[in-house]
Amino acid sequence: MPWWFWVLLWGALSITALLFLAFLGYRALVRGLLSLMM
Repeated sequence: MPWWFWVLLWGALSITALLFLAFLGYRALVRGLLSLMM
């Protein structure tokens, strides 16, 4: 495997993990705001 393949793979994995964490944080934030408004 060429080196750029691993760079692309790690980049894609990092972006996916960051998006997943951002989604979880956003969902938790929305849930917290909704519980405050109730």
